[in-house]
Amino acid sequence: MNKYTVALPGYVFMPNHTHMMMLFKEDFRISDFMRDFKKHTSIHIRESIEKQNQSLLLCAMEYKTSRQQYKVWNDRFDSRSLEHPLRALQKLNYIHQNPVRKNLVTLPEDYKYSSAGYYKGKEDLFLPVDNIFELMGWDEGTYWQ
Repeated sequence: MNKYTVALPGYVFMPNHTHMMMLFKEDFRISDFMRDFKKHTSIHIRESIEKQNQSLLLCAMEYKTSRQQYKVWNDRFDSRSLEHPLRALQKLNYIHQNPVRKNLVTLPEDYKYSSAGYYKGKEDLFLPVDNIFELMGWDEGTYWQ
């Protein structure tokens, strides 16, 4: 998806939903990005499931219409604009706490499919992270607890 210039300061991939905090460097419609993101990732997810011979999971994703054979993502998505630094950090903390609230881990940074570990100095991340403090020109010591 080289079509968009996107920074990713935070994410959590939960078993049944995803949170992504993204900063976009150009004007466009978020619905266009999400359409392309879902299309691109759906193809890769389906191919990975097929390679792993996970036929039950593939059957669960069947969604036969004239345009689509499988469905990975729901049609809708929620979007929030986070312009104030404290609000953005509050949301980042909220998404990082998701795996703890669902009893998947004790500490947010221990969840493999999250950016929480990045902010605790871990380097073995599922996806690379763009530091929110650097992106926004914030002093990390002022905001982080």
